[in-house]
Order: sequence, then C-alpha cells, then structure tokens
Amino acid sequence: MKILSKKTSILFIIIFLGAGAIFYSYISNILDNNCAHKINDDHNFHSEHRDIEENDHEHHDVHSGHDEHDLQKHDGEDKIKIRLSAKSMDLVGIEIEKIREGQIQSNIELIGEVGYNEDRLAHIVPRFPGIAKRIYKKLGDFVKTGDVLAEIESNESLSSYKIKSLIPGRIIQKHITLGEFVSDETTIFKVADLSTVWINLAVYSKDLHNIKIGQKVNIESVGTNVRAGGIVSYIQPIFNEETRSFTARVVLHNKKNQLRPGMFVKAKILLKTGKKIPIVLNNALQVVNEKLCVFVLEETGVFRLVNVTIGKQGVHYSHLISGLNIGDSYVAEGSFELKAKLVTSDLGGHAGHGH
Repeated sequence: MKILSKKTSILFIIIFLGAGAIFYSYISNILDNNCAHKINDDHNFHSEHRDIEENDHEHHDVHSGHDEHDLQKHDGEDKIKIRLSAKSMDLVGIEIEKIREGQIQSNIELIGEVGYNEDRLAHIVPRFPGIAKRIYKKLGDFVKTGDVLAEIESNESLSSYKIKSLIPGRIIQKHITLGEFVSDETTIFKVADLSTVWINLAVYSKDLHNIKIGQKVNIESVGTNVRAGGIVSYIQPIFNEETRSFTARVVLHNKKNQLRPGMFVKAKILLKTGKKIPIVLNNALQVVNEKLCVFVLEETGVFRLVNVTIGKQGVHYSHLISGLNIGDSYVAEGSFELKAKLVTSDLGGHAGHGH
C-alpha cells in the first residue's frame, strides 16, 4: 500500500507537468500571432504613408520643372523645347554653330612596317677576291663616305687594297672576319643611311581606289609615343600574292633615329568628299526616342529638339540630308547636357530616354 502511494504520486506529477507545457505553448502562439498582426499593421501604415509622401513629392517636381522646360504641340506633332537661363547656359557650355556646306573628312586606317630607304642603302663588295688582313669597323658603327672599313690582300697580285664606305650611315650587316677569304661576289658590309626611312603600308583591294599619291598620312609607331606626318609617295602597281595587298609608301625624316626598321606602325589617311554638301557637327547629334536629333536655337535661351537624317559620317562632321536648312543655328557643343536635362525632367515621359 505504501508502494502504490509513491507510484501514484509520481504519475500525478508527470500529468501536471505535461498539462503545464501544453498551456504554455498555447499562450505563446496567441502572443506571437498578436505581434505578427501588429508588425503587419505598422508596415502597411508606413508603406501607405511613404506612398503619400512620394506622390506629393512627384506632384511638386512636375510643377517645379516648368521654369526651365516647356512642351508645346503644333499641327499634331510634339515640339519639345528647353528653356535655360543665361547662367545655366554658361554652366552647360552651350556653343552655337550654323548649318553650312563643306567637305566630309574621313580616315582610312592601315597597318605597316618601317623599312630601310633602299635608295640610301649600300652593299660593300670586294673588288678582288683575297684574304682579310685588317678590319677597322664593327657592326653598328656610324661611318662617313670614304671611311676605310677593311683591308684585303688580293690573291692575284698579293698586294693589299682598302674597302671604303660608299655612303654615310650605320653598318647594319658585317660578313667578314680577320684572315677570312672573301669573294668578289659576296657582300661583306651593308651600310644604311637611317636619316630617312620608308613606311610600307599594306593596302587591301577594297581601299585601293581611295589611296592617291600626295595624300597626307599620319603615322604612329605601335608601342611607342612616336608620331609623324608624311605623304604617299609611291603605290605598288602589282598585287602581292603573299600579303594579299598592295604597298603604299611614305618617306619620313628620321634625324633622331626614333623609327627603326622592323617596327610596326599604324597609319591614318585623310579622305575628303569631292564636293561641298550640307554638314552638321557630330558632337551635336543625339538619339532621343530612338531618333537622331539636334537642338536648334529658336530664340535666346530656348532650344527645340529637331529630328534629322544624316548620310556619310566623317571625322568631325556628317552629311546632313534633312531636318535643317543652310543657315539654321544649332547647338554644336553642350547638346549632350541638354539631352540629359530633357530625359531627367518632367518631359522624360514624352521625350523618352535617349540611347
């Protein structure tokens, strides 16, 4: 009986603890649900309040933008205008130019290599076969016309004679050593005058009709800061089957010896249209609503967006086909800033975003 009472007591304790745990879980769920509802209510309240503030802010911006931007419609077509104060024009850096007639300049880009001026290159060959008795110059030495390069003992007469340089320049090849037998058919020295060099440019068939003798060429050495200007002096009349190109040659002065034979170069040849045509500055062209446009000066501080059509594009100007007339004033510099003001203003919804 005493043992049964102890077991009964333990059972009551277990039941009591289990009931307490269930009650605690129930109360916790109720509290968590109340907190979640409270957080959602607060979040919705703040979201609604923020939306109201943003709507008020947008409404304010629409009205505040009318001071410097204006949108007008004529004949069913939108005419977008921007108004700027004199101070704003100075800050933007507005520059005005008039549509005029001119030539379109474009570039053809070619690659090439620096070569020796073969008109100033000398192959030194012995007059008679013999033995090299003395050698006075080494590879890379600068020599003058008449400088003695070596002394040869003739095999026939056994008398010595001197080998002299035929031109001023540097020894770029040397094929003779002391005591060596040299033939009268072998070049023992090669001397090059590097005060001028040839720039040999590869011209492919598609560009050949645009290349003319006398054209100006701007040369830039690849991997260096060396730049120079010259003219086309020669165009190879025969197609080179190995390079699949023709060669156009430019002769350049090289007094400082900055251009070395074997160096690679890039060249730009300036081309012009044969006749004068209406032109517009490339910097003035902007794309708005996927259309090419320029800003036209309508009156002091008022700029209107006008769609234009262009043809051939050059280095600085493009051929104007339609949209403006000769003499019309347009924004030559500062058009990008006007476009930025346009697409970020209240007119952005009408004008669209430029690309």
